Amino acid sequence: MTRPAVIWLALIGVVVLALAIGLLSALVRSEPLARRFGGWLERVTTRLWRAFHRTPPSGVAQGVMDVREPSKDTFSRHGLAAFSAAVAAKLAWFVVLEVALWSVGITPDLLPPSVVLAAMATVALVALIPITPGAVGVSEVAYIGFLTAVGGAGLTDQITAAIVIFRAAQWLAPIPIGWILLVIMRGSHWREIEQAPGDGATSAARPVEREPARS
Repeated sequence: MTRPAVIWLALIGVVVLALAIGLLSALVRSEPLARRFGGWLERVTTRLWRAFHRTPPSGVAQGVMDVREPSKDTFSRHGLAAFSAAVAAKLAWFVVLEVALWSVGITPDLLPPSVVLAAMATVALVALIPITPGAVGVSEVAYIGFLTAVGGAGLTDQITAAIVIFRAAQWLAPIPIGWILLVIMRGSHWREIEQAPGDGATSAARPVEREPARS
């Protein structure tokens, strides 16, 4: 069973995320609001740093404006579609990991879905550190260590098997799917390349009309 504390933390996280997205959307839509918010944030940070006898940071308001400009593309129609697709892809891999855990006998009673999702978020942060190409080896160790710490040492073998299945799916499945999408996306371009020599040969074989000689 999922603990009530985990549910409350998840709800608080969703609320904080919704507020952050709403604030960023409002700042993108209104430049005066972004300037006021940047000025307020700079005053707050200045007072906070001075309370700890530290040199306050400078350029906070300008930093808010700098973040606002590139965020316009994210909150455009195409940007939101790309963001939604990225979230859907992450949730799809979450389902794959859950299926891999179920296939080795680890049910949600042993590892709640919230723990598995937290493990994916932690591993995503760890993978940002460029230790190995594609975080090979690092991600596997992080997954096994995190899930074993929650599930217990008795599930180490099953968790290891599930992570091997999951990582194999992550590495092997995108390759054929990528080739199929590449063929679809580049099909029209390849047809144009194939037709180009024929057009050139036709134009070369076409007789050149000569103008009649003038007397």
